[in-house]
Amino acid sequence: ITSRDVMRFTASCISARTQARLLTLEKLVSRSRERVDSHRSFDEARARECVQIFRRLRPLLYTGHDACLLDSFTLRLFLARYGLAPRWVFGVRTGPFCAHCWLQQDTVVVNDAPEHVRCFTPIMVV
Repeated sequence: ITSRDVMRFTASCISARTQARLLTLEKLVSRSRERVDSHRSFDEARARECVQIFRRLRPLLYTGHDACLLDSFTLRLFLARYGLAPRWVFGVRTGPFCAHCWLQQDTVVVNDAPEHVRCFTPIMVV
């Protein structure tokens, strides 16, 4: 982990928290859609490496426990700083009802376990 990684992580955390406080979910999604258009490639190996960096740094500023929206949004911003743009998937399940979100590119689940997200029905992909 380099100092540049730490700076990118910190900037992503600050940006995500600020936007989440000031903007509606609709606006967050709208802005996120605009950013995806400028990032078209996805290097799975590079994404894995960046997610590992993110996971190692995350406990320094926050916990991802029961915070899938903020965690996925923060990771999305972090990955964008490396030119990576996986899709942001929102899903629901019934019995009992639960909403969840995660990052995914094609069949690769970036920040969750495939077994966990499999029980959710995607309702929006950004």
